[in-house]
Amino acid sequence: MAANTHSTELTHASNQYWDVDPTGALSFTTSAFTLAGWFYLITDDGDNYLMARGTYTGGSTGAFRFDYQNPNLVLCTTFVTTEVCKSVAWSPSLNTWYHVAVTSDTSGNIKFYVDGSQLGVTQTSGNTTINAGGTKFDIGNRNGLTTASWGGRVDDVRVWDRTLTATEISDLKTSPCTFDNGTNLRGWWEFNNDGND
Repeated sequence: MAANTHSTELTHASNQYWDVDPTGALSFTTSAFTLAGWFYLITDDGDNYLMARGTYTGGSTGAFRFDYQNPNLVLCTTFVTTEVCKSVAWSPSLNTWYHVAVTSDTSGNIKFYVDGSQLGVTQTSGNTTINAGGTKFDIGNRNGLTTASWGGRVDDVRVWDRTLTATEISDLKTSPCTFDNGTNLRGWWEFNNDGND
């Protein structure tokens, strides 16, 4: 696929990841959000973070974390110190590109998507507000943990503070280069050149 001809490769053994929000521009407290990107796993260490917001020191400054904990895709959201995690079974093959996304709405209803289709059933977290998360947003890790980095390639990561529809998720997977991001796009990392694009 053309969208993956340029990507960033993260080495798990070296704990490589992107810390992409030093100013806190991605801070939002609504539970309505969408996280999406292309991911290619080379080394499965059992706990592989796709992206996370907040430092998670004692749980109180975390906002959300999205990761692949073999054999589940997991989203955790945090309000004050209450962290709620929801998961769905997923068994990705190594050395294969997947478009992975998760949405949460204002009622805390969570949907997981792989390659444009919903995976499992809609789940409810109960967190209708989340912590802002400070100035820490990591792609491929959570707060620099040495045991939870993504071991593989990452491409075209996008974050919205709105809930994309199932049709939008499908279109995003099928036509990422021409997809209309619409409103409330908070971050977009194409990884065509470096972490600033």
